[in-house]
Amino acid sequence: CPVSVVPYPVKIAAFTRSAEHARRDFRAAQGLQPDDILLGRIGQSFDGKWSPLLIDTFNRLRRQHPRLRLLVVNPPPIILRGIARSRWREDIVVIDRIEGDGALCDCYSAIDIFVAISDLGESFGMVLAEAQLCETPVVAFATPWQDNSQIEVVADGIGHARATADDEPGARITGPGLALAVAKAERACLAALYHGL
Repeated sequence: CPVSVVPYPVKIAAFTRSAEHARRDFRAAQGLQPDDILLGRIGQSFDGKWSPLLIDTFNRLRRQHPRLRLLVVNPPPIILRGIARSRWREDIVVIDRIEGDGALCDCYSAIDIFVAISDLGESFGMVLAEAQLCETPVVAFATPWQDNSQIEVVADGIGHARATADDEPGARITGPGLALAVAKAERACLAALYHGL
């Protein structure tokens, strides 16, 4: 019996990189400076879809990179507790919720590197696809034990990377190539995959 894999449908027309002024305005509204390096995470407010490793990794990297900031949207209690304990909690921006695709695009576009670290992984990887469609580099932590769609949605290469438990925390975030803007070809590849679904 032949088997086919059908990608989860994504509204590609709704997600694109926001204009530079919208990106700047979003960052300014959050109290961020133009030269800040912004890591970001958007997700469901459910502990399993996040991980304390996100805050641990930020804390470790922040020691080495004074301009590093973290933005989290819709974080669950486990992340809020980690933020409250962080020495650099003033460098972490918390947004309770964002409504509308346009506002989401502005948020994704404002993020320099989208960091997907969770205990359970992604069932469908919608936030990963949306971030990439907004031309934001993605670093995703592999979770082979459960919900591991990130290995399908996030290509391991320039502008995107998959990390595993064997990687030193943060190594993939500061690795070569990730500070560069994601090539338009990455968005085109994703758009071609999801077009017409």
